[in-house]
Amino acid sequence: MADNTIYEIILDIVPVRMRPCRPYQEKISDYASDGRRRFEWETMRHNKLLRGDNTVDNICAECAINILQTAEGCKSAVFGLELFLKAAARLSPDSVWAGLTLEQENNFSVQKTMELAEDIIKLEKIFSENTWKVAQLWAYDEPVMEYFEDGSSRPRYFTWNGELQPFPIYSNEGYQIYLCSNGILVRSNFEDTSSHIYSKLVRDETGVFGMSKEGEKVVFKPVMARCPEWDKEDPRGYGELRFVDMNAADVFRDALDMLIVFTDVAHKAKTSFSLNVVM
Repeated sequence: MADNTIYEIILDIVPVRMRPCRPYQEKISDYASDGRRRFEWETMRHNKLLRGDNTVDNICAECAINILQTAEGCKSAVFGLELFLKAAARLSPDSVWAGLTLEQENNFSVQKTMELAEDIIKLEKIFSENTWKVAQLWAYDEPVMEYFEDGSSRPRYFTWNGELQPFPIYSNEGYQIYLCSNGILVRSNFEDTSSHIYSKLVRDETGVFGMSKEGEKVVFKPVMARCPEWDKEDPRGYGELRFVDMNAADVFRDALDMLIVFTDVAHKAKTSFSLNVVM
């Protein structure tokens, strides 16, 4: 599976009897040209998309399993799920999550949901007690942060994918940057480059250079008028890309939080959930 695949986690709402959307999902609104029944909920969803009708939002607002407190907040995108499962397999190989193979299984029974809900709590504790390798962005000796609409923030970094083979994290016309299990690797697109593994890359007023794991400074000359870059928001700004260990629970916080809350709500509602590929 590809590490950048986006999944959607969806509660199975059919067994949940006391939900305000149920009457609309069971009432036939009309029929499509091919004879397929179109339920009223589908019509209401179309009206929201096409006309800005907020009826769906108002109905969902009253629902006990509306986790995200939005229209159809019983489902959500999950980012970094494959990386999370790889980390689970490395940090807790006996966990229920580590045994999931999403190519073969993505709809989980009520019993399996209960097991996953209980296991994710244990897994969060294990993650909080361990570290995971990342390539973190720094500028002026401070971590580069990314900020979100809710006011929260977190450091910016590239996450190791848990594999032994290096994998690309950034590239331009001249160079490709890879992350591997023991450092950062830089390759020229047109010339043979050294096999150094770097503990950090630096861009300052002198240019771009890397500090190898052995402590050697390696200066990168421009290729196609470009030196290595790693910050998409400020590719030629001064800064560093440091290979560091971060707390694994912090690295995978987004996936952990989403899986914890969805499996907990599903378990309490005595229903199940599914994980489907979005893109």
